[in-house]
Amino acid sequence: MRALHCKLCIFIVYFIKHMAKDKSALKIPGWIKTIAKILEVLSPGLAVTFAMRLFTTPVKFKIPKRDQAMDAASIQQKMAITSLNKTINISR
Repeated sequence: MRALHCKLCIFIVYFIKHMAKDKSALKIPGWIKTIAKILEVLSPGLAVTFAMRLFTTPVKFKIPKRDQAMDAASIQQKMAITSLNKTINISR
């Protein structure tokens, strides 16, 4: 299991270094790099969990201006999904 953590950490460092060379790619904020390096030193397992969360969580974007009027005019309500322990927003 430790070998998997090390390989994943090596991949993350490789990925970060090569993304810095590609100017068209999204910039990784410095605080994310710092947290990843600290977690890698303290606990490789936490570093892997942090990296997996970064790669699986979608990026949140603002609502485009063309959609803001439609969003303001819609009826919005929250619905609880008990099987997932989540609340989702429904627009009508």
